[in-house]
Amino acid sequence: MRTVFVLCISALMILSCNRKEEVAFTVEGNIRNADAGKVYLIEVSVDNGSQRSVDSSDIKDGVFRLQAKSKEEGLYYLRFDNSPRPFASFINDSKTIKISGDFQFPSDLLFSGSAASTNMKNFYTETNKKWLALGSLGKKIDSLVLAKASDSLVAKTDAEARVIVEEIKDKVKEIVLHGKSAVLALMAIQGNQNLYAPDEYSNMLRLATETYPEHMGLKAAKNIFEQQLAAAREMKQTWTGKQAPEITLPDVNGKTVSLSSFKGRYVLVDFWASWCKPCRQENPNVVAAYQNFKAKNFTVLGVSLDENKNAWLKAIEKDGLTWTHVSDLKQWQSSVVPLYRISGIPFNVLVDPKGTVIAENLRGSQLQAKLNEVLK
Repeated sequence: MRTVFVLCISALMILSCNRKEEVAFTVEGNIRNADAGKVYLIEVSVDNGSQRSVDSSDIKDGVFRLQAKSKEEGLYYLRFDNSPRPFASFINDSKTIKISGDFQFPSDLLFSGSAASTNMKNFYTETNKKWLALGSLGKKIDSLVLAKASDSLVAKTDAEARVIVEEIKDKVKEIVLHGKSAVLALMAIQGNQNLYAPDEYSNMLRLATETYPEHMGLKAAKNIFEQQLAAAREMKQTWTGKQAPEITLPDVNGKTVSLSSFKGRYVLVDFWASWCKPCRQENPNVVAAYQNFKAKNFTVLGVSLDENKNAWLKAIEKDGLTWTHVSDLKQWQSSVVPLYRISGIPFNVLVDPKGTVIAENLRGSQLQAKLNEVLK
C-alpha cells in the first residue's frame, strides 16, 4: 500500500512540474500620431497562426496600458481601432514591455524591457535587405535569360544569389542557437521557409526544439510540419503519370474556366494564395518560367485558396501574374483541396498536352529545368 501511495505522489509531482502556470505581463505604450481611440492586444498562436484579442485599452495622448497572461513566451500584435492591420509585433519575454515611437514610422519603434522583441526587429531589418537584394538578382537573371546572355554570366549572377541565401541561413541558425528566444527562433525559421528544402526545414525546427525543449508552441509547430511532411511524402508523385483531375472554377471576372480547356498545351496548375508568404516568395520563379516558355506552348493556371477577392486581385497585380486565375474563394474549404489532396501550399502539377501529370511540386530552379527538358 505504501508503494502505491509513493507512486501516486511521484505522479502528482511530475504532473505539477509539467503544468505551466500563467504569468501576467504588461505592455506600456507611448505612440505619437496614432489618431486612434483604442488599441487591441492580439495573441498569435505560433503553431498555426490563429489570432485572438486578449485585451484592449483606451488611448489618451498616445499613451496606453495593456495586460494579459501567458503560460509561455509568445508572439503578440498591437492594433489600433482605426486600422485592420497591426502596427507592431513583439515577444512577451519579460513582465513589463514598453513600446514607444511614431505611428507614421513603425520600423523605428523602440522596445524597452524586451530583448527578444528588439532582436526580432533587428533580424527582420537585416534579412529584409537581403531579400530585396535577392529580388534584384532574380530580376537580373530573368533579364539575362531573356537577352540570351552567356551561361557563364547567368551562372555568375546565380552564384551571387546563392551567397545571399547562405548568409540568411547562417543568420537564422545564429538566431536559433544564440537568440535566447524560442519564439524568435521559430519566426526566423518560418519567415525564411522558402530557402529550405523540406528535410532541411525540418532539421531547423528540430534544432530549435532541442535548443528550447520546454516551449510547447515551438514543439507543436514542429510536430505539425512533420505531419504535413509525412503526408506529403505519402502522396509524393501521386499524380505523376495520371490524368489531372478536372478543375472547374470561376475566374477573376466570374467566368467559369476548366482545366480541360487548356488541353493541347503544357499547363502548370499552381495552387497558391495571397496570404501565403512562401507562395508569394515563389511567384517570381513562376513568372520567370512563364515569360521564358509562354511562346513554346506553355501556360499557367493559377488556383487560389483565398477567401478575400480584393486581396487575391491585388496580389495578382502586385506580383505580375499575367496568366489565367480561378478560385471559389473558400480557402481550405475549396473543392480543389480534397480533389488534389493538398496538405500545404505552394503546390503545383505540370500537365502535358494530353492532360497527364508529368511532374509535381516543382520549386525554384526545378520548374525551369523541367520545362527545358520537355519544351526543347
